[in-house]
Amino acid sequence: MPDKMHQLMRTKERFEAFVSSAPIGIASSHIDGRVFEANDTYLDLIGYTRAELEEGKVLWTDLTPKELVYRDREAIEEAVRTGRSHAFEKEYIRKDGSHVPILIGFAIVGPDRDEALTFVIDMTGQKSAEAEVRRLNTELEARVASRTAELEASNKELEAFCYAVSHDLRAPLRSIDGFAYALLQDYEDKLDEDGKDFIGRIRAASKRMDELISALLSLSRLTTTELDRQTVNLSELAEAVTSDLMHANPNRSIEFSIEPNLLVQGDRRTLRAVLDNLLNNAVKFTVNQEVAKISLEFDKSVSAFAIRDNGVGFEMEQSSKLFQPFERLHSPREFSGSGIGLATVYRIIRKHGGHIWAHAEINKGAEFFFTLVPSGT
Repeated sequence: MPDKMHQLMRTKERFEAFVSSAPIGIASSHIDGRVFEANDTYLDLIGYTRAELEEGKVLWTDLTPKELVYRDREAIEEAVRTGRSHAFEKEYIRKDGSHVPILIGFAIVGPDRDEALTFVIDMTGQKSAEAEVRRLNTELEARVASRTAELEASNKELEAFCYAVSHDLRAPLRSIDGFAYALLQDYEDKLDEDGKDFIGRIRAASKRMDELISALLSLSRLTTTELDRQTVNLSELAEAVTSDLMHANPNRSIEFSIEPNLLVQGDRRTLRAVLDNLLNNAVKFTVNQEVAKISLEFDKSVSAFAIRDNGVGFEMEQSSKLFQPFERLHSPREFSGSGIGLATVYRIIRKHGGHIWAHAEINKGAEFFFTLVPSGT
């Protein structure tokens, strides 16, 4: 018997130590309202002293706002039936009249099942955090709405610009070319070779300008065009592009190596434009090679798709210009082009949420790496 008494005393001491040091409020009360035991955490939460507790001045019916008392009654009925209540949120009225949000739950105890052991957690910090999250969300929504409005305005300005470029600039350009052609047709017998050469240069410049306008319009439309995302097989697109390139260059010796089943999530039409530009460039810049070697594969070492060639390459010091409109690393006399292709590729990849970069050495070829969302993610 003494051993059992000793064990009971130790158990009681451990329980009291646990209750007194618990970071949550713990209290015992009669279901009629009077709180007769509580730890310091509970008393600090409600703002009452231990003396006031011992004098019977702490009533949970006074601690609860009248409009929330029904929730306590429902929880008590549940606890009487099942032995305990589910935890629920409500408020306590502190002694000073201020309100504090809490999470509360209790169990029915005592020989007559008329006492409740209550557990209370102060929710002030969480509620403040939730309020801050709501504030930030509201602020973010306002920013997004503002940014969306700005973007819509910019898109309208861009559409107006495209219309002006397409109609207002092309009309005089056609006039220049038309008059130059008429001049050559009507006065060819009166022009010497220099005059004919000048007119030829005027017409060539007009054609070049028209090509640049077309490229610029294509580039600007990427900003306003929505992506039709679906599973795209880059390998199949690349095979179609390389087939066209082989037909367009029947006298070239070109070896294409395309890794099969490169599946991504993206817009088929614009990704075809990416491969068109990158593979066309590879063919263009390998023109001086006896055998052009061009490949498309997924490079696991950098987790990116890679298009490689054995062409003329470029100096890495100039790589910052690669994806800028109208910036060229090679003279138009050496290699034709509008200077828009890589800028278009850059915008398409970025619009897909990816990145693109390049590495090259003079006369040792070039590598273009780009990332896209894999299929199934």
